[in-house]
Amino acid sequence: METKKVVIIIMLAILFSKNLISQLMYYQKAKEMEKVYPLKSIFYYSLVIKSYTPFSPLVDKSIKKIKAINNNLLKDKRFFDAFYVLNMLKSSLNSIKGIYQPYKQILIETNCELSKISSKLENHKLDIFFKVKKDYKKYQPNHFFYLLSLITLTLLVFCFIKCFENKLYLYFSLLLLILFIKFVLTI
Repeated sequence: METKKVVIIIMLAILFSKNLISQLMYYQKAKEMEKVYPLKSIFYYSLVIKSYTPFSPLVDKSIKKIKAINNNLLKDKRFFDAFYVLNMLKSSLNSIKGIYQPYKQILIETNCELSKISSKLENHKLDIFFKVKKDYKKYQPNHFFYLLSLITLTLLVFCFIKCFENKLYLYFSLLLLILFIKFVLTI
């Protein structure tokens, strides 16, 4: 009976230490990212929160850092980014919900702040919609070049197989290889 207790205690200690180590790694990565890309550091701070371990000080620090980044964004009137940051915080806090909800008060405050920011965004809703739509069109894949690259790849394989019969196919396959690379880089 005592060996079962010891095994359970060892397994819990391993799980606890694994979470603490992963929190520390994510927190260090977030601090490095925060200097250069504060919005990208939010992802790592949210991973610290998601690998929640009771009594870990890194979760509190991560929440404070996320709120500090959010306050800086609000000062710069970057409401869309602030909305994104608070949504990340909200989803991270919701993901650690179990039998009880840790940081329940912070979650309530985050929801209130989200509603304030969304009301500010309501004024700029159409501008944001058209900006997102324009960005979507800019990054939408070009299906024409996908089709051309597939056709070129098929012809390349065919010509490469036939190049042993005729040297002309070898030159043609080299030309198709260059075209294929160009089409893939265009995508």
